Amino acid sequence: MNSGLQRIKSVFGLWEKIVHAPGLLLLNPVGYHEMPNLTMNATIMITDSGGLQEECCIFSIPCLTLRWNTERPVTLIENG
Repeated sequence: MNSGLQRIKSVFGLWEKIVHAPGLLLLNPVGYHEMPNLTMNATIMITDSGGLQEECCIFSIPCLTLRWNTERPVTLIENG
């Protein structure tokens, strides 16, 4: 669980809603080779990872980017 999710857990008080949301899969960091399989089988991704933004764009998976800015603005328009 990354620091962004930790902030949601502690500051916003949304942890119970997130944990019990049907169909939502919360993961600790996974390996490089496991991530493409998870991405290809996702309905939507919620991430702050720039690399994962790009992979979602390539696989045409909608991605909700949790960042104030991005080095990959094309992912906000093209399949992202």
